Amino acid sequence: MRRRYRAVLIVAFMLCWITTSRATAELLPRTPLPKATTITRPPFESLLKIKFRDDLEVRAVSGSLTSLVGADLSNVEVIQGQFGLTFEQLIEVPQETLDLIETQAAQRSGVAQPDLGGMMVIDGPPETLEQAARALLALDEACGAAFAHHGGAGALGGARNWGGSPRS
Repeated sequence: MRRRYRAVLIVAFMLCWITTSRATAELLPRTPLPKATTITRPPFESLLKIKFRDDLEVRAVSGSLTSLVGADLSNVEVIQGQFGLTFEQLIEVPQETLDLIETQAAQRSGVAQPDLGGMMVIDGPPETLEQAARALLALDEACGAAFAHHGGAGALGGARNWGGSPRS
């Protein structure tokens, strides 16, 4: 009787473990927010922020952009050169930390998470920054852009506040 009870417990534990493992591997797809069609610079001091598509895995390196998956970013580079832009990571933590945050959030929610590293702060000449923002937002590579209040460090320590609406 004890052996049978122990065997039932072991099987139950294994089934629970297998079900949990499978559940974390089969995440629901993420539903991105609708992309804004226009962007306007506010009358107060603000930062231009952009989110690139998750599948491109875009990162800022020394003011320029690179794709971790080798995606073609030439459209973005043309606009960068045209307007004299530089890019910085919005969340300034190591990639391993971003991966951990995304993995834990996905496991807890059961939903695929956005590529946090694909969010950037853009700097450029103030007189053409709004025009540059419109050009970037029109690209297929961008899934959103916004001018946001210059709020300094955010909740993640090295992060800058996203702020504002993507439809600003």
